[in-house]
Amino acid sequence: MKFKIGQTIRYTPGTGTYGFEDSIKADGFVYGIVIGFSPTRVRVELQLGGQRSGSTVTRCVDAESLR
Repeated sequence: MKFKIGQTIRYTPGTGTYGFEDSIKADGFVYGIVIGFSPTRVRVELQLGGQRSGSTVTRCVDAESLR
């Protein structure tokens, strides 16, 4: 999958990934935007929900975990 800066993505947190439990939507994804990428990794800014509603976090994730 090719990515573009500013593109909206859906991230699937893997097993053992903590801190996103309150942010996972009914479809099983956390939503965010692409802020950088390489062929295998993508830097994303994710919107957090639940107790940290309105917060964002930046992570570098495997490209395969994004839709």
